[in-house]
Amino acid sequence: MTNQIKEFIKLNISMIKHFKNSFIDRNSIFIIFLYHRLTDKKHYDDYFGTKINIKLFIKQLEFLNDKFNIVSFSELNNNFNTKENKIKAALTFDDGYLDNYLEVLPILNRFKIKATFFLPTNFIGKNYPIWDAQIYSALKQSKKDLVIQDLKNNFYAKRSKDDMLFLKNIINYCKYLEYPELKEFINKFYKDLGLFFSFNKNDRCMNWNEVRELRKHGMEIGSHGKSHLSFKNMSKKQAMKELLDSKEQIESELNIKCNYFSFPFGSYNDFDDQKIEIVKSSNYTRCLLNIHGYNDLKDNNYALKRIIMHKNKNLSFILS
Repeated sequence: MTNQIKEFIKLNISMIKHFKNSFIDRNSIFIIFLYHRLTDKKHYDDYFGTKINIKLFIKQLEFLNDKFNIVSFSELNNNFNTKENKIKAALTFDDGYLDNYLEVLPILNRFKIKATFFLPTNFIGKNYPIWDAQIYSALKQSKKDLVIQDLKNNFYAKRSKDDMLFLKNIINYCKYLEYPELKEFINKFYKDLGLFFSFNKNDRCMNWNEVRELRKHGMEIGSHGKSHLSFKNMSKKQAMKELLDSKEQIESELNIKCNYFSFPFGSYNDFDDQKIEIVKSSNYTRCLLNIHGYNDLKDNNYALKRIIMHKNKNLSFILS
């Protein structure tokens, strides 16, 4: 039995497993795949689990393009009337890093695939990465002892040999702060570690001219909020500001309608039903989550699940 036949059998076993309910109409099913960053390095630092080597990304894309009918998110959202043999799917990219322009765009053009890129607007056009990567960069540069304490929010963390646990605790604390508090925290964080605020030039987010190039090639742009903070504990006022300000800036910079929003972090700890309703009231057509699963048009869900892609993803069981 050839490897190709084995792969085909595995994929169909996976499909049967997930679509065994006879009441499910395959023509109403659609899948949204979520990517973040690409790297040209063979060995690379990937604490956040968001990077994929370029060669592996191409391999994954070849597989997805063969097994699914990949369309733009607008097509996915608006057109389900045509019955096809392949399940419809769309590609999305969160965070707006420079490699989305330098590496992702040429590959998508080669495959003639249109994707949607979700931008955290406070970091677009700046020469630095998103705040969680800023914190990670600082810990990599300095081994200095550090204690963080916030009595108001009942938070305490002390640096130990396990830097990754320390980092995880800090990020889980910071993502619920308001943005001015977050900026103050990071400035103090760097100062306490005796560091200057500087980064590798390739670790920044895109600028608006680069985003415009994505648009020229038919890519869609959505909002990832302003500050890349969790929405779960935000006040309604703060959430509305994140949603409306980012939407307005994208529409102003690109002269387009910004219809889609993806929750930063996007787990069940980062949104609730109230926040989904606030997104809807902010005139977004759909919002996207980082919750694993496929979607069914018949469910008429406003908030959509995604399949998170990473370097260890088993393509033969893509929905598992």
